[in-house]
Amino acid sequence: MYGDVLNQIINLSKYSISLFFLYILLPHFVFSKKDDALTEKLYMNFLQMVAFLITLGYVLVVTKLFEIITVMAVIGFVIVFRYSRNSIYNIRELTEGIKIRIFDVFDKNNVEDYNSKTRSLINNKKSIVYKSLSSNLLFYLSFFSIIGYSAYLRFSEPTKHAAPSMSDAFSVMAWMQNICERVLFYQNGGGIYPRGFHITMAFIKKFAFIDNIYIVNYTGPLCSLMIVLGLYFAASRFTANKAAGLLAAFIYGILGVHILGQGDFERQVATNSQEFALLFAFPTIYFIFLYYRTRLNSYLFAGSSGLIITAYVHLIPYALVVMSICIVIMFLVLNGIKKNYKAILALITAGMISCVAVLIPYVLGKLLGAEIFSTSAEYLTSQVVNITFKSLSFFDILTIISLLCLLIYSLIRDKGIFVLSSEKYISIIGVATFIVYYFAPIITKNEVIETRAIHLWALVIPLGIASFYSITLAKLIEKTKFNQIFQYVLVLIVAFSTTSYGRIYEGYYMPIKPYKMVHDSIVEAHLRINESIRPTQWTTIYTGEGAYSLALGKGFNDDIKNFLGTYPNANKEEINNDKNIANNIFIFYQKKIFTTNFTNLQGFYEELEKDNQRLLEWIDNYIKNEKNLEIFYEDDNLIVYYIMKDIDKDGNTQQIWE
Repeated sequence: MYGDVLNQIINLSKYSISLFFLYILLPHFVFSKKDDALTEKLYMNFLQMVAFLITLGYVLVVTKLFEIITVMAVIGFVIVFRYSRNSIYNIRELTEGIKIRIFDVFDKNNVEDYNSKTRSLINNKKSIVYKSLSSNLLFYLSFFSIIGYSAYLRFSEPTKHAAPSMSDAFSVMAWMQNICERVLFYQNGGGIYPRGFHITMAFIKKFAFIDNIYIVNYTGPLCSLMIVLGLYFAASRFTANKAAGLLAAFIYGILGVHILGQGDFERQVATNSQEFALLFAFPTIYFIFLYYRTRLNSYLFAGSSGLIITAYVHLIPYALVVMSICIVIMFLVLNGIKKNYKAILALITAGMISCVAVLIPYVLGKLLGAEIFSTSAEYLTSQVVNITFKSLSFFDILTIISLLCLLIYSLIRDKGIFVLSSEKYISIIGVATFIVYYFAPIITKNEVIETRAIHLWALVIPLGIASFYSITLAKLIEKTKFNQIFQYVLVLIVAFSTTSYGRIYEGYYMPIKPYKMVHDSIVEAHLRINESIRPTQWTTIYTGEGAYSLALGKGFNDDIKNFLGTYPNANKEEINNDKNIANNIFIFYQKKIFTTNFTNLQGFYEELEKDNQRLLEWIDNYIKNEKNLEIFYEDDNLIVYYIMKDIDKDGNTQQIWE
């Protein structure tokens, strides 16, 4: 069911349409038009829209108004307000544009004129179209090959298997559903934690109209793929070389397993706040740099939006972006406070606003009577005693050499030591990140820095290597007649040969298969139940991962131990008379208890095995005494038994009024 091609096409289409509407179409109307290239416009609008929606989400959830109609009313008001400032001009411009298009369609001469111009552009060997056709084809071939294969590695598992990846998936699902139900924090669900990511997912759910499990399974791979795209965007812009961008995307998107290691590379499929925040890191850093170079407010707004998003979502990517802003401010100060004071104040103001964004969850949580998420608090303060210096890999050494060469190159080429060129900017950020990655764990003994700094360094590696390529090999190739073609061919050859060799001889570059916490069939059974029975009309009897999250917002769940204690006699009379249980009851009996290697869960599995055996005895007794139990779903790992309560019409009416 879940992995059926048609089912995936339908749900992926709804998911994609929701993303397009929220983050591509709406921003075009909400934010002012810009004169930048298309990709820059898309990224700038995307950053501003995400920051806007997260802020709006916090307001609407706290005020209990988080519904589609409210969201659209607010966005509609913003659009009307924006256009009303110059309404006459905008209406005239729109009207004239429509008239011209209509006349062009019906005016045969104009159409023929356009066609002849198009043919002349294609046929004229001296035209720009002809000159760029071959290189553009090679670029698109390279781009879609690398991005397509990166997507294949990440989306293969989530589109085939219903069980979400890794341990945090069900918590993410529950918190997303809480936002949809206008609940910001609740103590049993963990307490105070940044909800920016979960608000974003809740917006997608509101507009996609698909089950929570699809949102969770698709969003994780999409976030990691967006990191790949963000690295391409940043590298190609910083170096003014698309081939360098393709190289950066290839290193992170396909060779990332060598950089992160198998365990951390699995997070590329999981749905976590950190990966969502990381996708904004280098696009934000790039726009901050553009603001330094141009002083245009549009770049300041885009960079500030990215900074605020990371503040809303996760502190580790936020720290990287803050560091980049501090570097820019430092160079502004060194170049003269008097002439740069406006830019300095603007960036400091953006930083202060982001600090407010960091504090918003804590302040709101305290006002709502919640406590800090205990697991995160323990993790942030936990210490690791036996930390040693990491062994440097080939990519680590190559990146360090690349960053040092970039720094030397920029110092030689730039006219002043206080000139912040793109090469110097990247090298300083890279060296600082390496210091945090390599030395900070030894100094601080902090577990968070020890385990998570690799994810920041992993972003620097492809950018550093790609930038080094742009000042060495790319410079040599540029002297040839067909420099762009040679560069794209080179990237294609490297990507194809490396990937082919790795797949055939080393077993690398296969679809990522992260660990799971439940059988696929448990999730699929919940999907079947939700499609078959109306919401709030069913109860699952199931103990295990996802028991609460899978039922939240749709039905109810009762754990096995409580169910057996409440109905010990295994007869339908006591179930029928209980108004606290829904009319449709689904009992999950696992033929094989799903287990993991986590040592802290071994006691839970042993207890569950005992409860599972008691449940089987209860089912056998019920079958002997009653006739209203049937099998709803069965496979090698699971049987779901179905009981429908016998409630007469008067009893139902009484329940409704009570």
